[in-house]
Amino acid sequence: QPSSSEFIPPAVLTLVGRRFPLVIVDRTLRGTPVSTVTSDNVAGGRLATEHLFDLGHEGIALALSPNHVSTLDERRRGFVAAHAARHVRLDPGSIYTGVRSVVPGSDVDPVEDVEALAAFLEANPRLTAVVAGEYHTARLVLQAARQLGRSVPGELSIVCFDAPAEFVDAALPFTHVEQD
Repeated sequence: QPSSSEFIPPAVLTLVGRRFPLVIVDRTLRGTPVSTVTSDNVAGGRLATEHLFDLGHEGIALALSPNHVSTLDERRRGFVAAHAARHVRLDPGSIYTGVRSVVPGSDVDPVEDVEALAAFLEANPRLTAVVAGEYHTARLVLQAARQLGRSVPGELSIVCFDAPAEFVDAALPFTHVEQD
């Protein structure tokens, strides 16, 4: 399971070159003849966004890390597709791709991300919901909302992907897309 889709790990290239049976989990490596097993992340991004539209939200943000992984790219495509299907104009400014502390190997303090997300939410008061590309991103959005005094889910709804049992905050479980 590579941590990035942008660069193909040398070990994968070596194994592919040796025709070693190999399956990549949860990533699509473009241009590499290797089998993959993934969730339908485009559909997941679309369903998460449509759920928020169904709740009456019109200003929906997407919060992602700048990590170049196929799963996040596909979730973004689903977010865009949901707007198109509902004939809702997508404001490019509603997509935030600066959540850096969740990137594997990052040395960014999560507090920096909370501050940046709070500034993003404050600069976009029409946003009443957020689709978070990952569970840990959702937790940072929650902290940013609380820092601004915005209640969740009262003033800001958050939907994310996965919610690992060991991390779920029993006081506020996130609505989430659960992967098999």
